[in-house]
Amino acid sequence: MEKDYQSIKNFLEETNSFESFLESDSLVWIDHREYDEDIISYFNTKIGNKIEVNLQDNGKSYGEDIYLKYKGKSVMIPYEENMDRDTTIIWTNEIIKDDFSIRLFVEEKGYDAFGFCLLANDEWDLLEKEFGKTLLNKYFFKINLS
Repeated sequence: MEKDYQSIKNFLEETNSFESFLESDSLVWIDHREYDEDIISYFNTKIGNKIEVNLQDNGKSYGEDIYLKYKGKSVMIPYEENMDRDTTIIWTNEIIKDDFSIRLFVEEKGYDAFGFCLLANDEWDLLEKEFGKTLLNKYFFKINLS
């Protein structure tokens, strides 16, 4: 994740380097066609496969429920009538929030996919101290339950 931290730091130092940042591996691109299990896998790979993912048949029209387990915490992603990527991302972030944070990259200029960045919380803190909360939050929006 050091590479991702450095890439984000470089972008914040020179926000005119937009195009090269868009092409970097620091962004996880997700569009509406992604399978929810794949979305979790993208973030899980970034943190070293520390999230255990289990699928359980529930008889619902959207398919299997997804259960996440991380460091002794477990959660079933609470989908309502359909699986959706927003709920998947929010709950993936929620289970890892003590150590890591997923943030939405908000400068996408009309793409049909959304870019997300994942760093350890202490790395986000370092970026906030160096660049300020205002600049960091301008480009990297925090994801929360509420």
